[in-house]
Amino acid sequence: MKYLFLYVFTALIALAFHSCKKDETQVVMNNNKPTLSGNSSGPITLLQENADKPALTLTYDNVDLGFADALGYTLQIAPVGNDFKADSLVERDLDRKAGSVTLTAKELNSLLLTEFIPAGQTINYAFRIRTSAGKIYSNVLPLTITTYEDWPRVIARDFLYTPGAYQGWDPAAKVIAKMYVMSGNKTTGQLEGSVFLPDPVNEFKLTPDPKWDNSYGSITNTGNKGTLDYNKGGNFSVTGKGYYKMKLDLTAKTWTATLNNISIIGNAAVDWNTDVPLDFDPSTQTFSKVLTLKSGTDIGFKFRANADWAVNFPGSNLTVPSTGTYKILLDMRIPSDPYWKIIKQ
Repeated sequence: MKYLFLYVFTALIALAFHSCKKDETQVVMNNNKPTLSGNSSGPITLLQENADKPALTLTYDNVDLGFADALGYTLQIAPVGNDFKADSLVERDLDRKAGSVTLTAKELNSLLLTEFIPAGQTINYAFRIRTSAGKIYSNVLPLTITTYEDWPRVIARDFLYTPGAYQGWDPAAKVIAKMYVMSGNKTTGQLEGSVFLPDPVNEFKLTPDPKWDNSYGSITNTGNKGTLDYNKGGNFSVTGKGYYKMKLDLTAKTWTATLNNISIIGNAAVDWNTDVPLDFDPSTQTFSKVLTLKSGTDIGFKFRANADWAVNFPGSNLTVPSTGTYKILLDMRIPSDPYWKIIKQ
């Protein structure tokens, strides 16, 4: 009986093992690959004035890999010849079931500049799709694209013009500072803006349109602040050369101008005791600077005003991925909402 029991027990184990093997599902991928195509085969020139217009439509199929999955698609873009290496690759998730994606000029331009590729260059790019399972890739779609410098940013706010001696007293000139509506409107609201004033004493006015039909004038003017009124008063006057942030309250009829000279400080540039001034571009009313910046542990930089820590930004130090030459762009046209870009050269 002892031997019979062992025989039966062994047979049951063998049967159970055979049943388990029989229930396994063997996953076998086929050789299918996604197919990628675009609505343009010729060179594509991206323009800032067409930022919100469609620039490229990519079409792809929902490929069957031979098994049920939660397969995802990722669009990969790299300069031709870089073999889609990580240090020159940008990616964007795609909706697998959609079958296509349309990118605006701004979206495509931003994708191509993500990895510090300088703007305004014509480059041969390679596009492909990578699947999230099995590392399956589509065909490579080559496209020649010219990017643009997305600068300065578009500020979608109403504003007042600020004609003055600093730009030839011409409210219709290309070179002109603007005061942007932050709340309300440009008749009774609160406005904010910046203006670079080059002289020891600087005079200017405010106009709702690029002409002299109507204007705001200064009623009182003491210590770079005072009161104002519509179609009344004289010129606003600010004493002292520099970059000023201005605040206007058109209901209270008050104005202030506060010195706001911006510099870079940090051991990524020089050290934490040395301010590096930025260069002002009157045509865009923004700042720029080309610098050699260092990277590494505890190495970074910040922006600050008037060589003092009372006004500094951002909260955490800015860093760069590798030591090299960079172009720093800073937009302070709305002082409370600074905007910057760092572009490797």
